[in-house]
Amino acid sequence: ITATLSAVSSLPVTINLGFTGTATLASDYTRTGTQIVIAPGQATASVTVTAVQDTVDEVDETIVVDITSIINGIVATPQQAIVTIIDDDAPLDFGDAPVIYPVTLAQDGARHIVGTLFLGSSINAETDGTPSTNAGGDDGDDGVVLVSTFFASNQATTSSFVVFASGAGKLDGWIDFNADGDWNDTSEQIFNSVDVVTGRNILNFTIPAGAAVGSTAARFRLSTAGGLAPTGEASDGEVEDYIAAFIAPAPDAVLELDLPSGRNAVVVEGDNLVIRRDGAKVVEIPFANFGTLNLNGSNLDDVFTLAILESLATERLVIDGGLGTDFLELVASGQTIDLTDASIMVREIEGIDITGTGDNTLVISIDSVKAASSTTDTLRVISNVGDTIEFGGGWKAEQARFIDGQFTHVITETAAGGTARVEVQNDRFFQNPLNRFDVDRSGRIEPLDALNVLIALQQLRQLGMSDLPIPTNDGEIATFYPDVSGDSQLEPLDALLVLITIGRISRGEAPEGERLVPPMENSSMQLPHATERKLVDVAITEFETIDPIATFELADLQKVPEFDVDDWMQKLGTENLVEESEQSLTLASKVADRIPSQLDA
Repeated sequence: ITATLSAVSSLPVTINLGFTGTATLASDYTRTGTQIVIAPGQATASVTVTAVQDTVDEVDETIVVDITSIINGIVATPQQAIVTIIDDDAPLDFGDAPVIYPVTLAQDGARHIVGTLFLGSSINAETDGTPSTNAGGDDGDDGVVLVSTFFASNQATTSSFVVFASGAGKLDGWIDFNADGDWNDTSEQIFNSVDVVTGRNILNFTIPAGAAVGSTAARFRLSTAGGLAPTGEASDGEVEDYIAAFIAPAPDAVLELDLPSGRNAVVVEGDNLVIRRDGAKVVEIPFANFGTLNLNGSNLDDVFTLAILESLATERLVIDGGLGTDFLELVASGQTIDLTDASIMVREIEGIDITGTGDNTLVISIDSVKAASSTTDTLRVISNVGDTIEFGGGWKAEQARFIDGQFTHVITETAAGGTARVEVQNDRFFQNPLNRFDVDRSGRIEPLDALNVLIALQQLRQLGMSDLPIPTNDGEIATFYPDVSGDSQLEPLDALLVLITIGRISRGEAPEGERLVPPMENSSMQLPHATERKLVDVAITEFETIDPIATFELADLQKVPEFDVDDWMQKLGTENLVEESEQSLTLASKVADRIPSQLDA
C-alpha cells in the first residue's frame, strides 16, 4: 500500500493506518507495519500486505485500510484502500468421529480434497473437522452400510460392510477394536487399499477375538492412490466416520443381518452360521453367540436361500423381506419350515421355494400366510415331487389357472381376518395339492371322487390317449384332479386309491401326510363300521373294451355293509349296466356322458 505526497517535504511525513475487514491478521494475511513514513526529500513510501497461503477452503475475504492520522501533512481527500483475498484452496472433507480421535485440522485429522470421487451419493465440504459423539456431524456420510451385528466374541468372527463408491478407487478402513481412542493397534486396519468399483461393493473383514464390548469408532477413506493412514490429507476421495457397537454373546442376544439386495445363502459350517454371496463369505458367527436370528432384506428384490433349519434347535428365526419381490428358498433336503411355529416368523415374503435337493416340508396357516405377505395376503409356493405342504383345516382348492405364465394351483381360506391365498406351482397338473384324494375339489373324500376318475379315464381312452395332456392355457385346465397317484397317467389305480382311502377313513386310519374328510352320511355306498378292521378292497380288474369303463368284483363290493347293487344301479341308471353276473358288474361309457345329479348325495 503506497502513500504519495503532493510535493516533496523537508520533514518526515508519518501516515498512521487502520486495518479492518473480514480477513484476520496472521491466519489470513500479514503486514510489514501500521505506518507509512515518507523520508524528507522523498515523495512516496509503502507497507506490504501479504495473503497467507493455507489449505483452508474459505470464502473470499477483504482487508480495508484507512488513514487514521498524519504527522507533518494533511489528507487532501478521504483515502481508503480495499484488498480482496481470493480463496484458491480446494474444498476439503473431514471426518466427524468423537473428540478422542484425530478429527480437526489442528490434529492432522483425515481430510480429502473434494472432487468427483466419494463414498455414497454425495460429499460435503467443511472448513474443519467437527468431532461428534455419534459420528453424526457430517450428514453426507451414507457410503458404508453395516451388514450384521458385531459380537465381542472369544473367537474371531467375520462380518461385512456394503460400500458404495462414485467411481473406482481404493478403500482404507479401520475399527478401534479395543476402544482406546486410536486406530493404530494391530488388526485395527480392516481394509488396506482394497480395490472398489463404481456402485456397490460387499467387503468382508475379520473381527479379532477379544474385541471390547460397547461402542467404538470406525473410519473409512476412499481415494485414487490408496495407502492412506487414519490421519493426513488426500488429494481426492472422501473420509466417513461411523460408530460401531459390539455386544456380548448371550442366549438371548439378537443377531441382526441387514443383507444386501440379491441372492444371499444362509448355511451352516461346523458350529457357525455363515452367509455367502456368489461363494464369498459375508458373515460367519458361532450359533452359540445369539438366540434370535433376524434376516432383513433390502428395498429391492431379494432371495434368501436356507440350509440351516436343522441347526436352529433353540434359536428363533425371523425373516423380513422388506420391499420388492422377495423369495425364500430351501436348498437342502429333509428340512421343515413350520410357519405355525412361534420359533419361525416370515414377513413380507412373496414366495417360498421348497424344492431344494430332496424332500422338504412347509407347514402353513391362514395367519402365517397373511403375515408373510401383509399387502396381498398371497403366498406363492414352488414345490416338487416328494415335497409336502401341510395346510391344516379350512382350506379350499379353487380352479387352477395360469399365473405369470405358470400353471398354478389356487388354495384359499377365509376367516375373520380376511382371505388368505396360496398359489402352488409344481409339475403335478392333475393332482389336488390340498388333498390328492379329493378329485372334485369338494373338500370331501367320497365314492363320487372315484367315479369322476373313471369318467375322466374313459374320456381319455375315447380320445386314444394314455397320458394326461399338459395344459398350455386356462381353457385346457381340467375342472377336477383325477391323477390321485401323481404319475401324470390316468388308470384304474387312481379310483382304487380313493376307495381304499375311504375305507381307511372309516377305521380312523388317515394316511400319513393327508388331511382326510369323511364322506356324507347318506352316501349310496355305505362305509364299513369303525369296528370292522377290513380294507374296502374294491378291485378294478380290467378294461376289456373301450366301451366299458370298469369291472367291479361283487364279492369285494359286498364286503361293504348295506351295499345294494340294485339300489346303486337305480341311481346310476340301469342303461349304464353293461353286464351283471354273480361275480361282477361292468359300467358302460355312457356314464361318461353325464354325471347323474342324484350321485351328488
